[in-house]
Amino acid sequence: MSEIINYKKFDNLEIAQGHALKEVGDSGGSHLFPVTIFKQGERDLLTTVFPVYYIVTDLKSKPTLKGSGVYDARSNMNRPLDLKHANSTKDYLKRNFKAKYILPSMTLNIQEPINIYTADYKSSIRSGFMVIPYGIKLSITDGQHRKKALEDLCKELTQEDFDLIKNDGISVMITVENDINQIHQDFADCSKTKELPKSLVAVYDKRNPANGIVIDLLDNCSLFKDKVDASSSTLSKKSTKLFLVSQVRSAIKELLFASSAIADADLESRTIDIYESSDSDKYKRDVQRYIYFINKMTERIPILKTVSEMKDGIHTTRIPDLRSEYLLLNSAGFNIICRIGHDLILADSDNSAIDFYVDELAKIDWRKTAEIWQGNIVQHAATTGLKIATSNSTIKLATIAVRKKIGLLKEEEIME
Repeated sequence: MSEIINYKKFDNLEIAQGHALKEVGDSGGSHLFPVTIFKQGERDLLTTVFPVYYIVTDLKSKPTLKGSGVYDARSNMNRPLDLKHANSTKDYLKRNFKAKYILPSMTLNIQEPINIYTADYKSSIRSGFMVIPYGIKLSITDGQHRKKALEDLCKELTQEDFDLIKNDGISVMITVENDINQIHQDFADCSKTKELPKSLVAVYDKRNPANGIVIDLLDNCSLFKDKVDASSSTLSKKSTKLFLVSQVRSAIKELLFASSAIADADLESRTIDIYESSDSDKYKRDVQRYIYFINKMTERIPILKTVSEMKDGIHTTRIPDLRSEYLLLNSAGFNIICRIGHDLILADSDNSAIDFYVDELAKIDWRKTAEIWQGNIVQHAATTGLKIATSNSTIKLATIAVRKKIGLLKEEEIME
């Protein structure tokens, strides 16, 4: 590291800063940044904050082209650029840069000589001032999609809007590495942090209206209170939780678009198109109707009412047995009733259709053994007995059977 970084040590930081400022003044183009110098393993690392305009103009990346061979991949600094990922980040910034947003720290690498002015202290963590001469560009180890997002955002913004974001800061960590194999290893090591499970993103991130609906339903529907698992990707047969967050999200797809088969990315983009944000008047109005529908079902359908009244603990130990008996306590069955809810919510604005047809839905036998489900969503296997078939086609057939039962058959379904 000493071959690239020249430490200039002084009695205190004030003197060090004065000499750093003199270098900047004499060079007529250098950049000065305060840094913290620290160690990880054998290496000294630097951390500082760069303004957005510096990240856009003075950082470089060298992505591998898609379809490249192993040699090309190992010769370049970065993985292939995923334009969809970069565009998603850009759109997030564009929606939120005038309010609140967050971009995680970037990891950079420097391979050309620089001076760092610091105090002559023995501490392993110390402060200093980094002078980057004009023309030296730091390479991106981890963060090329954030740079691309910022580049594209700045091209789309007016000068007035760009002025609002150009001095925002993004934290960076800087390594000094000439060995491209180690640079690649640094990128791989940056990926060791476990990605936040989608179920937790759905209950933490209300900025996207799709997640906002999940959160609002979990908060305001008695059926879900203390009965939704927010941290697991599958629900075991013995689980005392009723649903996963992802299954609530699936039900929301049915309520909004009458199809739980649409991808999560499509759900998020389509809800943004409809609502813009979870603060819009339309969002608040529609969410109240979704809450009304689920609470009305919970109030009128006996098995849902029974489960909603269970308190966490000894009472919820009955849930696994009830889930094995009742189709409605499974994600597929709940999707059926929410697909019908989609039609009821569209039917009127005063909830009268919901009030009438939920009473009809309460008359249906929701046990898996009921005749209405046989041959569509419930299949019989010689070795395993009853099996729930969760394809879109079987859910469609089961939904038609329910609509026929309650007198809500669509015109195109009459002949099916």
